[in-house]
Amino acid sequence: MFDTIVTDPASISDDGVKACNANTDELKSSCPSDRDCCAAQYSPSGYGCTTVDGAGCCLVGAALGSDELNPDLPNCLVMGDSVSIGYEYPVSQALKDVCNVQHSPWDVSNGGWGQSATALNCLDIMLKTANQEAMKWDVIFFNNGLHDLDINTTEAVEVYKQNMDGITRQLKNATDKLLYGLTTPMMLNYNNGNTMVEDLNVAAIDIMDEYGVPHFDLYQRVADFCGPIPYVDCGICSASPCDYHYTSPGYAWIAVTIEEAILSVL
Repeated sequence: MFDTIVTDPASISDDGVKACNANTDELKSSCPSDRDCCAAQYSPSGYGCTTVDGAGCCLVGAALGSDELNPDLPNCLVMGDSVSIGYEYPVSQALKDVCNVQHSPWDVSNGGWGQSATALNCLDIMLKTANQEAMKWDVIFFNNGLHDLDINTTEAVEVYKQNMDGITRQLKNATDKLLYGLTTPMMLNYNNGNTMVEDLNVAAIDIMDEYGVPHFDLYQRVADFCGPIPYVDCGICSASPCDYHYTSPGYAWIAVTIEEAILSVL
């Protein structure tokens, strides 16, 4: 459980947004006035927003607002976990003259939006900027899966599928161009972990097909470099033996698929 931060009511603006405490002006973030600021373990500012039921802390959305972006370019959002944080940077650099690419949640070090249940619960906050500005997202590329590997059961896959249905439905309402990336391999525990990845990818494809969302095979993109699955060591893995994170060149390799996906709809 995260500690709630008491916010001065006077800091609530006329548009119903309250400022969250932060160490520096550069790291300020905000929350809707009907939610409390809370200490977020991985947020760059150190603060997020409580969920509706107060059971946890949602990281806030993309760092930059409309006044900090190139107004002549479309706005593209990458949403997901730590792997998506890794490939968002090379995507943003490759497409810097094509679209304003940002990641949501605003997270630079770890778990991103976490489990599918957390992502679903926090989606309204994460679709806005860190200062809770509503944005028009021209393209959203998203993934969820690696944080849903705890229990390899049919029931767990069904729960994931229900959550993904809710996430996809909301994201379809937030953009006209929604794209999905299949979850990348889990070599840390191949027999259980990666089997679950494959099951979740099948479930995700079912949901994407139902909503008419194009999906892109990041799983195969990794396999194209590392060889047949399972593999033990690979030049783009950040650990030896491989787990589920990648080196900077590895994220750049994966990013090519996302770049091509975004360009295909712009």
